[in-house]
Amino acid sequence: MDALIYILFVAIFIPILLMACLVEKKARQPMIFFLIGIFLSVFASEINAYLRSILPMDTFEITIVVTPITEEIAKALPVMYFAFLFSDKRETLISLSIATGIGFAIL
Repeated sequence: MDALIYILFVAIFIPILLMACLVEKKARQPMIFFLIGIFLSVFASEINAYLRSILPMDTFEITIVVTPITEEIAKALPVMYFAFLFSDKRETLISLSIATGIGFAIL
């Protein structure tokens, strides 16, 4: 069952990555953050699986307590990285945050 998630990830990620190379520069940045959001969905899933194996909690407690924290931190990191190193324009950061969140929600 887990392999289907990776197949879906590749089936969505690769075409959008190729399309990001072809679009205008203004549209490229949100598309890249959309792809980052898709990647972070799989990454957060792996982190949650690892935490489930090492923490002495059952699956319900992990889902309620740990999963929201890891997912929100994972979604915030690329936007914070971009804000600290490249640009702190509010409009840009909001659009990139939305793109990351949509990408995360898609997968």
